[in-house]
Amino acid sequence: MQFPAETMCSRVFSHSDLLQLVDDYEPPCLSLFMPTHAVEPDRKQDEIHLRNLMQEAEKLLVEQETPPQRVKQFLSSVERLPQDLNSWRRRSTVLAVFCAEAFFRCFCLPLRFEESVVVNDCFQISPLMPLLHTNGRFFILALTKDSADLYEATRYSMVERGLPVLQPPTLDGDQSALQFHSHQTPSGGGRSTKKALFHGQKGSADREKADISNFFKRQVEPGVSHALRDQRAPLVLACVDEMASLYREANSYPFLNNETVPDSPAEAELHKQAWKIVAPSFREVEERARQKYEALAGSEQTQTSLAPILKAARRGQVDTLFLPKELSTASSANPATIEEAAEQTLIFGGQVLAIDDVPGDSSLAAVLRY
Repeated sequence: MQFPAETMCSRVFSHSDLLQLVDDYEPPCLSLFMPTHAVEPDRKQDEIHLRNLMQEAEKLLVEQETPPQRVKQFLSSVERLPQDLNSWRRRSTVLAVFCAEAFFRCFCLPLRFEESVVVNDCFQISPLMPLLHTNGRFFILALTKDSADLYEATRYSMVERGLPVLQPPTLDGDQSALQFHSHQTPSGGGRSTKKALFHGQKGSADREKADISNFFKRQVEPGVSHALRDQRAPLVLACVDEMASLYREANSYPFLNNETVPDSPAEAELHKQAWKIVAPSFREVEERARQKYEALAGSEQTQTSLAPILKAARRGQVDTLFLPKELSTASSANPATIEEAAEQTLIFGGQVLAIDDVPGDSSLAAVLRY
């Protein structure tokens, strides 16, 4: 199956993307975060608002004596976003843009936070903390016998992720009785409703089951695997039981949840039901980490002070780092240092949990490997 070139904002944020963002780049580094809208009429204002933020970015770049050619490069990259219609239409909650010398990445994220434009020696990753681990993030795959929609979600929102254009499945070399058409039409609620319709002779129940199975194996599953490469977040199916069984036979993604959202409810209900399914697993991850911290509390394998945590993170010693969801609540005058601790923890394979209540009655805590 051929996968199309990815649009500017179509990628799902992954661990490999994080490693790119924490790499060393020649300053300045521009980080831009803008809340967006998925439905009319508010979404029409997004392009105007982006231009305003670009003006703010230009002002900050000039104040830091950035060479004019570099300023032009940064702004031209951002200016192309509204013309990239596939990614622009896929926006949902937040647009995150990162620019540096010979580097440009943007993501449409299922998060909620305030807009900001930051020009610094490195990228600002603190708003991404809830996505740095699977804690709170999951995927939904809504299926019918001839269509598939993939969503990335957190507890509070979700955004649709594009799958490759579905092509006619090859059924034992015989397509004479089957034609396959895919089209996309916007619904009144802003959600793109993809339909793929089969036309032709009506076969037996067994033949229909085989058709659906082939469609899942040859078209949907490869597209989902491609979209979710490097991911570890749960995937929830939304479909009737018969479809779920057929897709599970084709599935290769190791984090597919055993429970299924029945049928294909409206977007808001789909999100609500899927969250109920995955929420216990997130609580379990957090609870196991808390129990491990409590068992080691008071020993050299736990820390609640930033300086020793950062030192341990740089050495690859941090197994789990607990952070408040809002870094501004941490008792530190240097949030960038907390960001570095999180970056180093993840680079060395540890986990970062951005949670409501950090254990140990502290604003920051860590469990060390040794």
